[in-house]
Amino acid sequence: GGCGGTLLFVRVVATTAELLRADELLSALTKRFGQQACLLLVVDFQEVSPGPHVVDGLDDLLVYFLEGSAHEGGHAAAPYRQPVERALAWVNGEPLEASSVESLEMLHQFATATNWGLAGPGGIRAFEGAATASDEGPTAA
Repeated sequence: GGCGGTLLFVRVVATTAELLRADELLSALTKRFGQQACLLLVVDFQEVSPGPHVVDGLDDLLVYFLEGSAHEGGHAAAPYRQPVERALAWVNGEPLEASSVESLEMLHQFATATNWGLAGPGGIRAFEGAATASDEGPTAA
């Protein structure tokens, strides 16, 4: 299993809408860094089916649904430790038990919608042109 590569890129998505464009990010990384590029996307606050997910046809992509509890108690200091450790094992060829879906669209539908990363402290927009928390994702520039 795994992508057999040596470069692991990690992104924690700001909004679940980013899942629909994961292939674009992976393609850009592969174009820039070659076939050794692999991508871990972490999706926070996912209580339904937490853990690793893979998408058919995107062998160098691992998506990890992380529960909100990862940001509480003893886990709060390093909430992304488990997803990163699992991804490192994956890129090193260790067996990976993961849910598999047919497409990014199916994965997006499966995820619990969140836009937590679009607003900073006090509700200030984290990105220029970013949608409000009630919208699904970024607005057109």
